[in-house]
Amino acid sequence: MLIETTLGDVPWSDISAVSGAIERVGFDGIGTPELKADPFLPLVVAAAATAGLREGRLGVAGRGPGAGCWMA
Repeated sequence: MLIETTLGDVPWSDISAVSGAIERVGFDGIGTPELKADPFLPLVVAAAATAGLREGRLGVAGRGPGAGCWMA
């Protein structure tokens, strides 16, 4: 079983530290909900700060399959 958590509404300056703490505690993955900002960019910062977490996204509604291509 994999156990994941979310970053929630963490300030940009704290994403690296929080992501590292999430990894150290033992979670398998991390996600970001689409609250106030784009959900993909915090995952890039989290991926750079961790080695073994699975990054994902949560709560992204109303986006088509081309949304990831558009963001790239």
